[in-house]
Amino acid sequence: MNLAKVSTASDFLRDVEKIIQIRVPEKELTEIFIKARESLETQLKGAEDSSDAPLFLHAFVLLSFSSINKSLLFASGKFVPQIITRLGKSLTAEDAAKIKTAQDSVMLHIKSKGTQGQVDTIRTLQKTMKQINKKTIF
Repeated sequence: MNLAKVSTASDFLRDVEKIIQIRVPEKELTEIFIKARESLETQLKGAEDSSDAPLFLHAFVLLSFSSINKSLLFASGKFVPQIITRLGKSLTAEDAAKIKTAQDSVMLHIKSKGTQGQVDTIRTLQKTMKQINKKTIF
């Protein structure tokens, strides 16, 4: 089925419905979920090692979302503010405020095109992650 060669909208919708109806076995879904989380954890570690605060925040937010909602979310960095807002509803006010403060710090660094303070931002996020981890989110 080649969606690029569909001639009418109804043909396209029919083909999309066929694709949506494909079921993936639970075992495969679990493996996909585990591999995706491992990939995010690798990105998180890499961002930590390279002091890349924006990447660290991005991976942290996606991991938090997957832990809280027990589902995967694939989103580019531009959606981090919306994801943080959504996460804030599931976290304590204190944890949500820490993540928001880290986001504000990352945005400040991006806008100023500087690297000053990125290590501090990562450390703040790491502390928040450990606190959240203690609450069995991760």
